[in-house]
Amino acid sequence: MAARYKLSPHAEEDFATLLYSIAEHSGWSRSMDVEESLYAAFNSLARNPGIGHLRDDLLPRTIHFYFADPYMVLYLRDTEPLYVVAIVHGARDIPALMQDRLEG
Repeated sequence: MAARYKLSPHAEEDFATLLYSIAEHSGWSRSMDVEESLYAAFNSLARNPGIGHLRDDLLPRTIHFYFADPYMVLYLRDTEPLYVVAIVHGARDIPALMQDRLEG
C-alpha cells in the first residue's frame, strides 16, 4: 500500500517555486535530485509521521518539522492523509513566513 500524503495549496506552490529556482540556478538535474529527495521525505513521513519533531518555540500550533537537507517539511501528523503545510529552506524566517498561513 502506498504511503498517503497531501500537499496544501501553499506547499504545492512552495514545491514548484523551489524546484524552478533550483533548475534556474543549478540546472534541471539538481532540481530533479531535490524533487526525488522531497518525495522520499513525504513518503517516509506518511509511513512514519512520528519521525518529525515539534517546534512550538517557532509556531503556536501542532505543526511538526522534518529536515530534508536543506529544506524543512512542515506537516500535520495526525491527519489522514498526512497534510504537508509548507516546504521551506531551513534558513528562512519560519514564523514570519507562516504567519499568514496560520491565521484563520
